[in-house]
Amino acid sequence: DLYDSLSTESWMFVIMQMLKIFTLNKITIERFSKTPGVSESIKAVQVLAERFSGVDDYLTEINRSNKNILNSNIFSPSEGVLLKWLSLNYCNITNELDHTAVTTFESLNDGLALSALIKAYTTSVRIRASRLNNAIEFTSSLKDLKLGFNPRSNEIVDGNAVMLALTCAYLFENITFYLPQSQLVFATSLHKTLTKNVTISNKSNAE
Repeated sequence: DLYDSLSTESWMFVIMQMLKIFTLNKITIERFSKTPGVSESIKAVQVLAERFSGVDDYLTEINRSNKNILNSNIFSPSEGVLLKWLSLNYCNITNELDHTAVTTFESLNDGLALSALIKAYTTSVRIRASRLNNAIEFTSSLKDLKLGFNPRSNEIVDGNAVMLALTCAYLFENITFYLPQSQLVFATSLHKTLTKNVTISNKSNAE
């Protein structure tokens, strides 16, 4: 029994380190600044902050500076980027500065910030009052979007920080591409036919 327990724990450490090196460490501050939707969220949060007084502390916590992220003695820079990304979208969707700063991954158990994140990029989720209902709504949205990683609702409600952090990292790598990158303009005169060829490709394995 002791061998089995130590063997499982050792392999889990190896797997976690591999995920951290090859997945989490790809999320950098430089890459974050170029991520679709980020600059828009920052501007929206700053505009929201201008409507109120005495909210500097909230704004600082939500829109963390790069120096703050790099100097953290609790989270790695990649984890700090994910927490900032979550906070910005949560604040932007709810239009609230109070209680929208995501400071730990454990706080994602209520499903609010995760649901807001999905809504920010796809508008296909409703935010509810119940923790379990939020988790169900969140996981159902992942299935509807045909994403390859679909945690169960109880894994969100009862999940540990590692699982929730990996969920956020997966979303960072995949969900940002759901934002429209360009527009197709069909400009023509009234009663005049205009024909254009559009090529659409699906790079994912989902049908």
